[in-house]
Amino acid sequence: NQRELGYRSSKSGKSGKSGKSRRRRKEILMAEIAPKGPSDFDEVEGWVSMIFDDDKFDISYDLEGLPESCKDDECYFAVKKGSCDNLKSGKYHKDDYEVWSKDDAGFTTSRGGQAAGSIYGLKSGYDYGKNECRSFMVLGLVEGSKSSDDDKIRRLGCGPLVPKGNDEDFCSSSSSR
Repeated sequence: NQRELGYRSSKSGKSGKSGKSRRRRKEILMAEIAPKGPSDFDEVEGWVSMIFDDDKFDISYDLEGLPESCKDDECYFAVKKGSCDNLKSGKYHKDDYEVWSKDDAGFTTSRGGQAAGSIYGLKSGYDYGKNECRSFMVLGLVEGSKSSDDDKIRRLGCGPLVPKGNDEDFCSSSSSR
């Protein structure tokens, strides 16, 4: 189809390339989320994707095995440089590990500990290439860790961000990482 290829007809009937009708290909990073440390939730599993378009990105996710009925100010996503295996497991302060605001990256869970959805139009100052092979962390407040003077949360699961169609070995096999 000429329209999909970015061509349009000119007045003379000839085809010419038009930059305006050409769509930019969106770049996608995926992470398989799983428990990666001794304090992560044992049952957490699922996936997240970051879809980049210019200086913005969207997050889509489908997760299970999370704390039940977690509110969006208690459960959220963060990206951290380093591998999930090497990042300190355990509790994280709400403001220590965020590339973007937790107010933008919060999510809720069902009574069964499931979460699925999308978050649109996020900006972090980091593009596709700078997020590649970073760790995507799922963080949340867990029952028993909340007190009046304690706003600590726990890493629930983690996974490396790899280009769509690749697996976790992509990051360890790439000599440029």
